[in-house]
Amino acid sequence: MDYKLLSSLYYSNNDKYNEIYIKRFESESSYHFGIDINGKEAFMIINNEILNQVSDIHKLDKMLIKTKALLPPIALQEYKKKCIIDEIKATNDIESVYSTRKEISEIITNLESISDKKRFYGIIKKYELLDKNEYSDISNCQDIRNIYDETMFRDIELSDKEDLPDGKIFRKDKVWVNNKHQKTVHTGLYPEDKIIEAMDKAISVLNNESINFLVRIAVFHYLFEYIHPFYDGNGRMGRLISSMLMTKELDSFVAYRLSYTILKDKDKYYKSFNITGDKKNLSDLTPFVIYFFEFIKKSIRSLIEGLIYRADKLSFYGDKIYDLVNKNYLDEKYIDILYILIQNNLFGETLFGVSELALHSKCGETTVRKFIRKLTEEGYVKKEKDGKRYVFDIIYDKLDNI
Repeated sequence: MDYKLLSSLYYSNNDKYNEIYIKRFESESSYHFGIDINGKEAFMIINNEILNQVSDIHKLDKMLIKTKALLPPIALQEYKKKCIIDEIKATNDIESVYSTRKEISEIITNLESISDKKRFYGIIKKYELLDKNEYSDISNCQDIRNIYDETMFRDIELSDKEDLPDGKIFRKDKVWVNNKHQKTVHTGLYPEDKIIEAMDKAISVLNNESINFLVRIAVFHYLFEYIHPFYDGNGRMGRLISSMLMTKELDSFVAYRLSYTILKDKDKYYKSFNITGDKKNLSDLTPFVIYFFEFIKKSIRSLIEGLIYRADKLSFYGDKIYDLVNKNYLDEKYIDILYILIQNNLFGETLFGVSELALHSKCGETTVRKFIRKLTEEGYVKKEKDGKRYVFDIIYDKLDNI
């Protein structure tokens, strides 16, 4: 980060410290948010570093869209599911909420038929629908509470009912944020009237169209965590809301990578809050926006790299299986099944069984079983037990030797 922190200037250039703060605060490039942090009104500067980051994010987003366009629908569908599992597992892990990839996967697979009382059902459904933009705009505090009720309420009720909201909209008592050493690093706003007042101002910032939308997402993320409106679930809620908002501006896959990226550098994420909230930083939110944009860029880069790596393997093995036809090793009707299995193996989280292969190949299950039997006998596919059913995987060594 090129931007000089006010908290650093306090020590390195104390004589100019207040002068630089006033210059920044009164700059034509500054935005003021009407929320006091440590007795100073929160603000930020739109500087070249911010503008370059916004430009970089949009360039990377276009690259991601082009990369996705090269891939078949099954590969994208499977990778979306894998990314959602990654994201929900990560956002839980950041907050030390225990969950397994298997339970998340089972809910995604059976979302239409499974009980909405199931743990994590609400947040999984919300992430699953992000690419369809099936959510309302955030225009008031009740909208925030509605998202909480849809995604967090049931899980927190199962965990500890005392952590459920007990105010008109949010909490009515105090809440503290502790670090990994159990030292209090932040106290959420209190009482509830102050929470509502500050959240109204944060929502006003979020809907201020004179500010770049990505900047608004970053600023709102910081303000939401600063306000800390609930007893529990604030971290997961904040990241979910950021992901929801990003789908308006960026490819939906980016929304499935924010927590996953943050988990890999969790200390940096917490550091971005700590340095921004430092009293000597005088409520300058610019550094947080810069850090937040770095996480978005890393998210998109990792998606592009992961998709390109898998796309290259898919192309390589796609050519291999068509060689089987050209060399008369296999009839062409088997190729579709093999190609579906390769996509599933490279991009998916769980292996396909007969029902999934029938769905994607548009063949009957009896026909699929016949094809699988032949491919297994020839050594191209192996059968594995997954609970009460069988699933199938590719044997790459066999294909490598074609």
